[in-house]
Amino acid sequence: MRILLVSANFYWSEGAIAKGIVRAMPEDEIYYFSVHEFKYRYREFQLLIQQVDVIHWLFNVAHLDDDRKVDFRNIPIPTIATVHHVCSDEIYKIEEAAYADIIHVVSIEWLHFLGAHSKTPVIYASLGIMPDDFKKINPDLYTGNGAFKLGMMGSYPGKFNRKRIDIAIEVLKKLVDNSMNIELLIQGRGWEQFYNDFEEIGVKFTHQKLTSDRKALKFFESIHVYLCTSDFEGGPLPILESLASGVPVISTNIGIAADALKKGGGILCPKADVSALVDAVVSMKEDHEKYLECASKSKNIASNYSWPELNNLYKTLFKEAITTWEANNLKPWVYRNAKIIPASEQRKIELLYDNLRQSLQLLGRGDKVVGLKLALRPIMSGKINLKRKWLFIRTSLRQFFKN
Repeated sequence: MRILLVSANFYWSEGAIAKGIVRAMPEDEIYYFSVHEFKYRYREFQLLIQQVDVIHWLFNVAHLDDDRKVDFRNIPIPTIATVHHVCSDEIYKIEEAAYADIIHVVSIEWLHFLGAHSKTPVIYASLGIMPDDFKKINPDLYTGNGAFKLGMMGSYPGKFNRKRIDIAIEVLKKLVDNSMNIELLIQGRGWEQFYNDFEEIGVKFTHQKLTSDRKALKFFESIHVYLCTSDFEGGPLPILESLASGVPVISTNIGIAADALKKGGGILCPKADVSALVDAVVSMKEDHEKYLECASKSKNIASNYSWPELNNLYKTLFKEAITTWEANNLKPWVYRNAKIIPASEQRKIELLYDNLRQSLQLLGRGDKVVGLKLALRPIMSGKINLKRKWLFIRTSLRQFFKN
């Protein structure tokens, strides 16, 4: 089967899913394309659609512009749209995704929710991880002495959005006020705006910047427990990454945390319940037997979410997309077999374009060395068109000298 995965980019959570699907389905041909490339290479995207069997939108299709929404609604091949989560004011996500043949969700919470809000079939296929990526992670488990290190990871653009950093700040404040010896380790974008909050409540914190996937995972060697205070999530993926690293988790009852932690490995708390979250941290720090029990179970729980273990779920997802398309169109789907670029080669090219976009983001944030280093391969490659190279050079020079 030929499958086209469409994402915003391939270096954040959607990209992790795309790369995971490739690893889960090695016998199928998986292609990539980014919606950010539409304004430069939309004709390439249209040609690729004509040669694949299923298109899977990992990107939130409600964010497409009006012209592209019209195209999405009229794609003539079996189509899947992923809905990661739905906040209280985001029913429009379901309404747009319903134009696909199948809606995909990554946690049981949203299987039930979307099933009650859409006539389009909803199928669950979980997020995953590759356990081998975590074999070299050596967690520094809490011994009962010294500061108890809480970790939080991800992009946090605001205090009162679905990630509920305001709840995390309240939890930290109560722990500090109760003379609990804690430290906060944070990783990702957007945390700078909370430095004053952390300083005001008197919590010691360290912000680790993202520089590579390998260093990102090393984060789990620095913490004793991972903390998630979100109200709405499909994942979050760091829940599984923490468990795979052997580090216990404290999380609100959301997304994949609800699925995984019911089996152990941490503590689930009601959403927005500061007292429950504080009690969970105290329990993990002071009940050493409970803490070690959670740590001992974590890797086995995470192994259930290994991408190869998810093969059957994703096979079912893609087969159901074709079956539903056949029912909707009253004819059988004819599988594509025309000779085109090998999927592995096409993915490499798309990831080079992805590197250019990520490089511009890094330069825009002032990470000049890492940004320029990331751009070297695509700039030197003969597989990236000259117009895009020139556009990158012009834009990057502006970013470089601006910062």
